[in-house]
Amino acid sequence: MARIMALVVRRRKLAILKQASSIFIGFDDRRAYRLISFRCSVKPGCGLGLFPPRPWRGWESGCLGVLRRGGAPSSKRVENLDDDYSLAMAESIVRSIERLTVSPETGLPDAEVVEAVCAKVRGGVADGASSAQKALRFLATRWMKNMLCLNRDLAHAAVIATKGALLAEDAFACLLYTSDAADEEDSVD
Repeated sequence: MARIMALVVRRRKLAILKQASSIFIGFDDRRAYRLISFRCSVKPGCGLGLFPPRPWRGWESGCLGVLRRGGAPSSKRVENLDDDYSLAMAESIVRSIERLTVSPETGLPDAEVVEAVCAKVRGGVADGASSAQKALRFLATRWMKNMLCLNRDLAHAAVIATKGALLAEDAFACLLYTSDAADEEDSVD
């Protein structure tokens, strides 16, 4: 039953991405996971088969994937690690699109659909880390050649800058620790 539900959700996301005129992606690393999300423009009445039906908004959004990061230790030199990590980050985003296109019959991704979806990506956003920004540049130059807008997520800087001040206030400290505990409790190994 879970596989059938996953297949239906994947097909709905793929239908949205196929009919989109432009796509904007975002990604964020949180502890051991990478969340890859999207927002795209859609035409009215494109019949996405969403349940329950909702009025046309002009856009749809969703999650392309949640990936577990990790791997074997590397023996590479320090100066090569940043490029390697950024390239691996970019490749993981393309892999998440490939996973959406995998045919249940053949088990293979549809390369034409992957290329078409990548061609519709017009922008991306990631946190301010140099590796994340470099991953956006890799995506724009290798796979998503129509990506024109590379953005830095300024919300990360605001959270980092204000976290200490919020912890000093008892009311906010309680909320922050509750949120961290919920993150740990909801995480999946």
